[in-house]
Amino acid sequence: MSYGLGESNIAGTPSSTLDRINTEVQKMGTRGISLFIASGDSGVAGRNANSDPSACGFDPSWPASIPYATSVGATQWTGGSQANGETTCSIANNPPALITSGGGFSTLFKRESYADAAWKAWYTPSRVKTGQQTYEENNRGIPDVSALGHNYNIVSGGQWEKVDGTSCATPAFAGMIALINDRLLAAGKSSVGWSTPAMFKFAMGTDSPFNDITTGNNKCTEGVCCSQGYSAVKGWDPATGIGTPKFTKLSEAFMNAAGVPADHPARTMGTIPADILAAAGFF
Repeated sequence: MSYGLGESNIAGTPSSTLDRINTEVQKMGTRGISLFIASGDSGVAGRNANSDPSACGFDPSWPASIPYATSVGATQWTGGSQANGETTCSIANNPPALITSGGGFSTLFKRESYADAAWKAWYTPSRVKTGQQTYEENNRGIPDVSALGHNYNIVSGGQWEKVDGTSCATPAFAGMIALINDRLLAAGKSSVGWSTPAMFKFAMGTDSPFNDITTGNNKCTEGVCCSQGYSAVKGWDPATGIGTPKFTKLSEAFMNAAGVPADHPARTMGTIPADILAAAGFF
């Protein structure tokens, strides 16, 4: 889903309405449908601060903050080179991105228990930013995961152009889960549905199927840079989540969790060539 606005913009929405939306998203998960939502393109401050530094602050994106969806942030190659690995997507980088990946902590929703261990590993008092008026240690943090969100080639008005965004990263991540679902269904198993709890469990294991992003921050928006935000660090963080996927390992993790035999042909169904995975960063 490529849609979002700051939680401050829905502050007057009745809690019954938000609860109903959350319930419907939960129903999707139980039906085997995975919902991935972009974490926003304006850092922790949100779009209200895009052209107004006085509006800097903490305004997490909704519906990315819905606890039963998977929120996806964006990364880019460090220094513009794949050889350097990934960093948090930001206009402050060199070369600069067109956006800054969104993140932070919800003012509306509590954290689900699947994220407790990851949050406890991240939390120290110095990482709770002064001035975050409504920060609560038990609130939901976003993003959950990330993917490359810089320099996507598209055709607009008959012309090629490069674009950035968590709205690029999100469908890329969702596409990988769709491929994993194809393999699971071919093996007679169910699709992954609400996949976030499983992915957090995988990431906390000894052989994580995620690239842990440990550089960059989300202090900027699409137009200005603020003084506060969150940095990418070891483990989960409110800048890049648990990191970017290693597609082959993530696929294997889901297949193993579903009990698909090691020699089942579905494990290699539609295998993506290694050079394509490497070029996309999904190694």
